[in-house]
Amino acid sequence: MTDLHCFDLDGTLVKSEGFHYEAYMRAGVCEISFDEYTRCDTVMTSDPVVYARKKAIFLQLIEGLEFMPGMQSVWENTPHPKCIVTHSDRETLTRIMDILPVLKDADLTITRDECQRHKPHPDAYIRAIRHFPQCRRVIGYEDSYKGYVALVRSGALAYKLWPANDPVGTMFEKYHEGLESLKHTIRSTLDGVMPIVTKCTGNVYLSGIGKCGYVCEKSVSTWQSLGIPCHFLNILDASHGGFGILRPGDVIMYISNSGRTSELVQCSSYVKKEFPDVTQVGFTIKPGGTLCVDYTFQVAHSVHEIDSINMAPTTSSMVFMALLDILGVTIAESQGLTVAKFQRNHPGGELGKKSVAK
Repeated sequence: MTDLHCFDLDGTLVKSEGFHYEAYMRAGVCEISFDEYTRCDTVMTSDPVVYARKKAIFLQLIEGLEFMPGMQSVWENTPHPKCIVTHSDRETLTRIMDILPVLKDADLTITRDECQRHKPHPDAYIRAIRHFPQCRRVIGYEDSYKGYVALVRSGALAYKLWPANDPVGTMFEKYHEGLESLKHTIRSTLDGVMPIVTKCTGNVYLSGIGKCGYVCEKSVSTWQSLGIPCHFLNILDASHGGFGILRPGDVIMYISNSGRTSELVQCSSYVKKEFPDVTQVGFTIKPGGTLCVDYTFQVAHSVHEIDSINMAPTTSSMVFMALLDILGVTIAESQGLTVAKFQRNHPGGELGKKSVAK
């Protein structure tokens, strides 16, 4: 049994939305900005005369039509059967396929001419699915909300592709870029940290201020469930008696975006002076930190927060959480992580039930 892949055309496979917008403008229909147009899921006109004028203009404009970034490779590497399900009419699709002949590789094409009800109704996708009864699963790709709804209603596994100017899509891109930056440094970071952990004869403490502190608390919980003797060091409480928990052979790991947070700098300086047998490690994103630690690792080099002013700790928090998750699992795996060990530490909840079942 094989999979059926269904692709929307405009905005998903081909970069045609700009041409549609220009054609509507020249036809005297569209009076909104391009950004507003790309977020608009309604038909600009229901007048057949106006639509015909817009279509004629569009067909003249698309001589330089291109694939959406990366989509030609996706199309060419997608196994058969694959089909195109589009709101465009048959004449428009034929013209586009003449300009981009690789699209003629489609096993089936369905246009607005073949269906009375258009997206968000699922009729076009259901028609495609019924054409390939041998396929065990249907996977579809859409850039518009109404197209995505049509896919979902058809029962397909639906993927929504975010337009380049969509703010939510931009946020996901920033998350992706941050994690990709971590991916490029993670091996050297692990190579440097693992010997420190291996030599640790005491406890590991994770510490941070603000959002980094919450990331550390979550990671402490994860590490403990993996069997790693780990605790959260509250910087604000430490100077009021909390330092008494430290013992020779312990390791403190700080996470800080800047590496210059005053509370962390003061804490690391005090520990270095009063607890010289405690090893201190700093994880930062920005260079030039002033933490008074034994080892510093810059864990990412290209991190932009997802908000428009690049200030709210969002991407940086994601990067630090991923770092500590990977580090914790790597430590646990090096110590021989097994289902039995995990179940001993985590007997409750659904995870505990799954562990017992295994």
